[in-house]
Amino acid sequence: MPKDFKDGEDAETIKLARIGRDALVRADSANDDDRTVEVTWTTGASVPRYMPGLGRVQEELEVSKKAIRLDRLNNGAPFLNTHSDWDLADVIGVVEKAWVDGEEGRALIRFSERDDVEPIWRDVKAGIIRNISVGYRVHRYEVIEGEDGAATRVIARDWEPMEISAVPIGADDLAGFRSADGQTENPCVIERAEPAHPEKETTMPEEDIKTKGAAPTDDAENRQQPSAPTPPPATPEPQKVDVDAERKQAREDERKRQSEIRTIGRKLKIEDADIDKLIDDDKTVDQARAAFIDLLADKNDEHGDTRARFGGRDEVDTRRALAINAIEHRLSPKVKLEDGAREFRGMSLMEIGKELLGQRGESVRGLSRSETAMKILRGNHTTSDFPYIMANVASKRLQMAYGAAPQTFRPIVNETTLPDFKTTSVAALSSAPTFMQKLEGAEYAYGTVGESQEQYGLATYGRAIRFTEEMLINDDLRAFDRMVTMFGTSAANFESDLVWGIITANAALADSIALFHADHGNLVSGAAITIANLGTAKAAMRNQKSLAASADEEGTLLNLEPRFLAVPAELETVALQYTRSTSIPNDPAYDNVHAGMTPIIEPRLASLSGGSTNDWYLFADPGQVDTIDFAYLEGEPGPQLFQQEDFDTDSIKLKARLRVAAKAIDFRGMVKNPGS
Repeated sequence: MPKDFKDGEDAETIKLARIGRDALVRADSANDDDRTVEVTWTTGASVPRYMPGLGRVQEELEVSKKAIRLDRLNNGAPFLNTHSDWDLADVIGVVEKAWVDGEEGRALIRFSERDDVEPIWRDVKAGIIRNISVGYRVHRYEVIEGEDGAATRVIARDWEPMEISAVPIGADDLAGFRSADGQTENPCVIERAEPAHPEKETTMPEEDIKTKGAAPTDDAENRQQPSAPTPPPATPEPQKVDVDAERKQAREDERKRQSEIRTIGRKLKIEDADIDKLIDDDKTVDQARAAFIDLLADKNDEHGDTRARFGGRDEVDTRRALAINAIEHRLSPKVKLEDGAREFRGMSLMEIGKELLGQRGESVRGLSRSETAMKILRGNHTTSDFPYIMANVASKRLQMAYGAAPQTFRPIVNETTLPDFKTTSVAALSSAPTFMQKLEGAEYAYGTVGESQEQYGLATYGRAIRFTEEMLINDDLRAFDRMVTMFGTSAANFESDLVWGIITANAALADSIALFHADHGNLVSGAAITIANLGTAKAAMRNQKSLAASADEEGTLLNLEPRFLAVPAELETVALQYTRSTSIPNDPAYDNVHAGMTPIIEPRLASLSGGSTNDWYLFADPGQVDTIDFAYLEGEPGPQLFQQEDFDTDSIKLKARLRVAAKAIDFRGMVKNPGS
């Protein structure tokens, strides 16, 4: 057990920049009305990290009200887009409140209502964006030296979360939080649980070492700072030491250590990344030799990825993320280039592929361009970074194109999900039984739901493309991006065809009557859009009745309010006049009482089968009555991209899959006028 410390005892102070840690969005807590969602921003888990003067350590965060300074979060800390703080547009929300719950730090985030934030909010609710990262400062660490080769533990006893960010890929704990240039550092007190052994003493630059016991300073107000330590008793003046000679000897010893470890590792064909890690971990030559032997033994037992790897997962993931960011920036300068991704800036796809192979210790020296391309695409017939990176870029570009394509049907449908591909039956809301009076002492009368139920099920749609060896060699990234973008646009257009096709096809519902039919009371006499004709169509919708549960009952008047006027492109000008102008000079009624309805301009109403340039429609809000169900497979909203390396054709196969269904549920919330 570490001993308890008095303020300043066995303490030293270093400068420490902000750090980052992965955290988790609790998507099930999303609240549409308030645009809030709860996040877990720390559990205090132990993670590996590199720290100035201490080298590689295992960092732990004490999760308690005493240890965490919550003032900044509770004073409205920003919720950022990937830790960016260059522009006001980077602020996508605010921390409403933060608290400690047992062994977790939690916060309630409120999202901005800006249009550019809406796609992020939707993806958070859908569980697509799940990763967040918290940036924090540590003001006091307790250091517990590892014994017998064990990693040194550093426990943050006094720390302060600064901001919370939504991120596409979890942060690299070993690399820490990559901050903007010029970010200020804060003093951090280091307290050692045991007196440092001579052989374990750390060497820090003189400018980073402050007077022993110096208290931390920060801008948090009203927080009690550690009291100044009692000055140590005077000690005899030390003997003069040749500092330059000692520094020269230390550099020589370090150079020799690194050289011997590299020589041993390369003889054993260990990957450079793993050799570098042992060097960075300050392992001795004997410790590194033992680690190499263990690694080779583990390698012989592997049946999947036979390359020797250890402790490099975070580094690989980080390199991938930076390469992805560089390629995205190349495709669209609007994508901010991260600091760490600048090394990939200006590289061709081949050069990026070779760089990633080199990071894994795989050489392409002596290979032709074709052989190099095959190695980049397929790795060593096991795991390759490049296919993953291209699939990730493709997926983001696909979703971007999908989201940018106009879809006018969204306001008039009820978006939902289905758990599987089984046929589902849906009873319309208008089929609910009416309320009946309960007499004193009598039982409540049981109601029944009308028998009319619509049935539908999910279907799978998709297409595939290839990223070929030729495209890699020719650096044809634009052609690849165009194909992926077209896939995203095609998926959005397909969904629009699916929904509007239901309207124009006018197929029969479960009652064997066409969706728009006189028997349904939602097909009015053909006439042009005028104030009077809009009133006739509105009256038809307001007079709709619920489905009677039995022949002895009569349905209830629903008094549905038309919210949307949908027209083909040919009627756009007229539709805009009658939804936006309060007076129409050429209309006999003149005073336009229908202004305020939302116009929907959709060319498919004329171009799809059964459509006409004269047709116009009214729709109620789907929150008021069922109209059309639009469903995705649970967990797969929109098109999904999958990748696979094709050994036979030396290419990456990309498959875009869409699992979706649409079905008219109730006729009462829509009215059709065939026009004049």
